[in-house]
Amino acid sequence: MSSRLSESENVKYECCGGLTFIGSGTPFLKRYHEQNMRIHNFICFLFLTIFFGNVCRAKDATIQLFINENNGGGLTNVWRVSFDRLNKTPLWHIGQEEPPLSLKKAITIAKAWIVSQDCSADSCVFEVVVRPVDPDGGMYQHICYYNILFGHVGLVGHYRRCIVLMDGTVVKPEWLGRAPKHDATYYRDE
Repeated sequence: MSSRLSESENVKYECCGGLTFIGSGTPFLKRYHEQNMRIHNFICFLFLTIFFGNVCRAKDATIQLFINENNGGGLTNVWRVSFDRLNKTPLWHIGQEEPPLSLKKAITIAKAWIVSQDCSADSCVFEVVVRPVDPDGGMYQHICYYNILFGHVGLVGHYRRCIVLMDGTVVKPEWLGRAPKHDATYYRDE
């Protein structure tokens, strides 16, 4: 009897990292290989789950631009925008250059949106504020938006706000109050 294994009795095993070795087909080596592959597969699955889970969450993440409270202290509307959307918005270095979107154009866009929300075409601009997304000098300090408040939008004393990014995108408000009893839009006014 020969002490060497014949070529037909040798088994090729692949380990983590692409290493291969030839060895006998003993149950010990087979179990060792299977355990290593289970651990390797679990680690890969865990890594991919964490990585892609964070990527999906980051894509859907939003930042709050403005929130409105009515006189009674209750919340009415909040304006949020995704970080993905912000990264596509042009930068503006306040005081060093003209804004990417002029005030006149921003008001025209906002007025068209206000009228499309069943508000009066006779509504007028009551207040305009230009704000950076991150006023504390952070990552989004050079991304700004127009916060435009319109008066006379319908009923006497009602106002409607429109937020316009510097690329002309209107950020739509999310209603935080109780659901209206009917579909009248003035429930969403400030």
